[in-house]
Amino acid sequence: MARELTERTASILDSASTWEGVRRVVRSERRHGTTTLRVDGRAFGRVETDGVEACLPGKLPRTVVRHGLADAELEAGWTRLDLDDASVHDAVVLLRVAYLSHVARTQRNRADAFQSVDLDAALDELDLSPGTIHLVREQARP
Repeated sequence: MARELTERTASILDSASTWEGVRRVVRSERRHGTTTLRVDGRAFGRVETDGVEACLPGKLPRTVVRHGLADAELEAGWTRLDLDDASVHDAVVLLRVAYLSHVARTQRNRADAFQSVDLDAALDELDLSPGTIHLVREQARP
């Protein structure tokens, strides 16, 4: 099982690393093997050997838990998805929602930021609930 989780973790990190502006920072201050994902200087996700955590603003943490994208709300807007029963796809979707939310807020403040990220198209690809899509799009409004 440990090897399978490690392979899942590597696959999740490989996917997230392809998104514009994503930087991986490996740290072991929380648990051994934690990789923090950052975009535009902000942490939006953490990938550990046994789970994925995503930082979401406002009502998004409660919404993603309610819709089954995450298992639990943690502190200060962070949510967690355990990898024991979750698929790589589910973990990538959760991180992608966090990434797009951060990108939307950045684009709201700087029109020239992340010009290659089409927020609407990216959200449509994820097959999310209308409520989740609305909350992410709301981040882009002035």
